[in-house]
Amino acid sequence: MQVFEVKRNSLRLRRDEVLHKEKHLEASLINFDKFLQENDAKCSRSITKAEKERQAGLQKEAEAQRLSRRCRSLDGRRRSLQLAVERSALYGRFLEQVLKTLEEVRALVGRFETLLVTRTQLSEREGQARTLLDGHRGSQQRELDRQNCLLMHHNNRLSQLQTELDLSRADRLGWESRWTHIQNTAAKETLLLGQIKTGTLNLFQLAGGVLGGDQGVEVDATETQLDRVRGTTSGSCSAGSASWGSEVNCSPAFPSDPDLHSEADGHYE
Repeated sequence: MQVFEVKRNSLRLRRDEVLHKEKHLEASLINFDKFLQENDAKCSRSITKAEKERQAGLQKEAEAQRLSRRCRSLDGRRRSLQLAVERSALYGRFLEQVLKTLEEVRALVGRFETLLVTRTQLSEREGQARTLLDGHRGSQQRELDRQNCLLMHHNNRLSQLQTELDLSRADRLGWESRWTHIQNTAAKETLLLGQIKTGTLNLFQLAGGVLGGDQGVEVDATETQLDRVRGTTSGSCSAGSASWGSEVNCSPAFPSDPDLHSEADGHYE
């Protein structure tokens, strides 16, 4: 009987201990639930803040990439225009001499000066873009270290910039084609001027003109040679009219240069 009483007391103590542990466990569970709720709230706020920072970083990186590619595009176009100007420097000096007598070439040089103004404007725009790029370069470098894995999202923007670059290159080819046309036109005008001078010299020699010396005419004095030829033809007409007392054909008696006439006709057409 005493053994039974001892066991019952032992069981009662164990039951009390179990009840105490259950209450303690329930309190622990309640505290743990509160902790989880607070932790979830903190995590939610942290995720929201991180997402906002990530979106801001993406926007800054996209803007920096766009400005960087735009700057490279403008720099490439500037170098192309600079090379075109350097290649054209010699022809520019040559055109300055031809422009003294050819008004059409003067108009073409005016177009070339317009291109120089355009080049200056492009240089100013490049300086503005470079200044803006320098202002974003510091923040760009910090964002690039953390956002390199997101570059695949900007392929569409890169394609658009590549299209703009292709259009710029096509524009440059168009300007180069126009400059080639300027060169060809200047060469044709120079050739025509040389043929005119050669034809005038031939007419002067056929009319009995003398080259060089005190009484002669310089080879390059084309206007003087034309005046001498006019004087010779006028004198011949006057003498013929006085001798025969009748109408005399006052056209030049010396032959003309068919090549000269064909080149001149082609020019004025």
